[in-house]
Parts: sequence; C-alpha cells; structure tokens
Amino acid sequence: MNDVWSYIEAARKAIGNRADEVGNCPVCGGGIGDNHYGSCPVNLLDLALELKPKKVEGHLVDGEFQSDKYPWCKPGFVPLKLTDVDAQVALKLYAKCHRDRDAEFSADLEEAIRLKEEEAKKSQNG
Repeated sequence: MNDVWSYIEAARKAIGNRADEVGNCPVCGGGIGDNHYGSCPVNLLDLALELKPKKVEGHLVDGEFQSDKYPWCKPGFVPLKLTDVDAQVALKLYAKCHRDRDAEFSADLEEAIRLKEEEAKKSQNG
C-alpha cells in the first residue's frame, strides 16, 4: 500500500468488517448497502491516513513525542503528574519561566505542587 487510494480501500474494508460485526455502519449507524459509502459521513481519507504506517523511533512517532506508557496523552504532549517528584522540579521551573505571560497560572501551579508536597510529607509521617 503505497498510495492514498490503497489506504482508502483498506479503510473501506475496515469499516465493512466492523459493520459486518454489528450489522450497521459503526460510523453513521445506517444499514450497509452498495452505495453506503457515498452517503456515509465517514471521512475515508482521515481513516486511510490513520491506517497508514507511522514512522516510529522510540517515543517519536512521525517526529512527534508520543508516550507509550500513557497512550491517552496526545502526540506532542508530555504526561507530567503533580505527584511525581521528578516532574515537580520541571513544573516549578516551567511556572517560574511562564510567570511573565500568565502570573495567575504560575501561582496556581506552584500552589498545587506545594499542596502535593505537603500531602506526600503527611503520608510519610503517618
């Protein structure tokens, strides 16, 4: 599959396969017929592009960072938790650097980190 039309055909087959399982199109809910794809709102090009193999190098997918541990995290974003001690250091630095653009955001982020640090100390002390 080297061209877009090949991916579109694969997308049609994928939709058809899922439709066969449920008896209706999984996208529009309509019955499957010969001319279904002409009336269905599914964007086959988008689906075809989803099926296109992606270049993967470690955590880079098509040049964008993608967490393998947190697949819900969108490409280009980094999952950082306020409870992660290592992340707290980076987030504090980010808050400091961001202060000129959005002082309220920075103050709220710093306060949220402070509260998480307090929680962690209390749970350690029992």
